[in-house]
Amino acid sequence: WVIDLVSPTISSRETQDLDNDGYIDAVKITFNESVLDSSIQAGDFDVSGVTGEAFSGTTNSDTADNNVIYITFTDGVHNTGATPTLAYTQSGATDATDMAGNLLANSGATATTDKAKPVLLSVTSTVASGGDLFNVVGEQMDLVFSETLSGVPSEANLEAALAFASGATDGDNLPSTGSGSNPLALATTTVTNDTIRITFNTNNTVNANLLTVGTHTIQVTT
Repeated sequence: WVIDLVSPTISSRETQDLDNDGYIDAVKITFNESVLDSSIQAGDFDVSGVTGEAFSGTTNSDTADNNVIYITFTDGVHNTGATPTLAYTQSGATDATDMAGNLLANSGATATTDKAKPVLLSVTSTVASGGDLFNVVGEQMDLVFSETLSGVPSEANLEAALAFASGATDGDNLPSTGSGSNPLALATTTVTNDTIRITFNTNNTVNANLLTVGTHTIQVTT
């Protein structure tokens, strides 16, 4: 038979927003082989900038003793664009091992990979509650997300990604460029370029289905 004397190693460290609130609350750690859940001590792992590191073998429907674990921590600190570092230090008591008992070696602070999607946090408008959006030049709506966005989507792609409800007719809810300037632009609310600002400009094409502020709701579906 073959005796396994090779220590496990960490293959990836990925941020997670398990409750979809716009803040990361876990790091998903993938190893090169299965590890023993009973050997995992959350205190041996340090995620930079947060406290309350914890471990459960069933987080996010994880399976016991496989090659993935989740280290969770205090929510509401790092937004979904953050990539905190993760360090591992053996405590000398119970330390992480593979199924053969080989110890995971210490590893210094290493940046995580961003795998948490941006979340729509709020929607604001220049129109008072009860008014209809995008039938007067200058009217605006801000879609504020949890992190910096890489660019402005097309009007068609944004329409496809959003669902309008609570009495709204879903479809053609946003103005299009027409012969005017692009109604979509990035703006800053909390962090740089975290907001898609939709402005009804001169010569934009009016959307067929107006949105009523304070009544209709918006949800990101894709």
